[in-house]
Amino acid sequence: AAAALLAACGAKISDEDLRKSDRYYQAAYIAWFDEHDNLAAIRHLTRAVETNPDNDDAQYLLGTIRLGRGELDEAEVNLRNAVRLRGGDRPAPRAEALNSLGVLLLQRKRPQEAVVCLEEAAGEVLNREPWLAYGNLGWAYIDLGDYDKAIETLRRALFDQPLFCVGLYRLGQAYYLKGDYANAAANLASAVQITQFGCDKL
Repeated sequence: AAAALLAACGAKISDEDLRKSDRYYQAAYIAWFDEHDNLAAIRHLTRAVETNPDNDDAQYLLGTIRLGRGELDEAEVNLRNAVRLRGGDRPAPRAEALNSLGVLLLQRKRPQEAVVCLEEAAGEVLNREPWLAYGNLGWAYIDLGDYDKAIETLRRALFDQPLFCVGLYRLGQAYYLKGDYANAAANLASAVQITQFGCDKL
């Protein structure tokens, strides 16, 4: 039985299963992005990773949706799979997965582990949106009580993207916790003045 199990684990995924997994992923993306139907997306993505566990895009999207739903145990499995599957030959997608995993670890109150993920994501030169990783890294330093490091990191995020309202909010938070109320007020005021989509929720 053990030999049969090992053989099954090492079995090559057929071309048909690879194509089927990709079709499930495409259906999930449409359900999630166009139709805003997370449950349908989860069903499709579950089939995608069952058919091909190495479908990193399906693992990543499934982890991201579950993270948004607060299903942290399941999301962590999917996001760690995505990071593992997205190796050094795919630095930009790997940075994306590391950033999401870092957010999950922060939500699980594990900021030191989050720092490891987020430092790699932020430091990747091919990361298309490095300010997001720097912003989350600043959040991690706030949780660790290192407000000077948080301020330095969040200022770097805002250098890359001056209209990053969450970065302005967290920078204001770091200054506030440090007791620098003038800088806290200035950054918080700037944060609520940003009119980009999503910033109104601040």
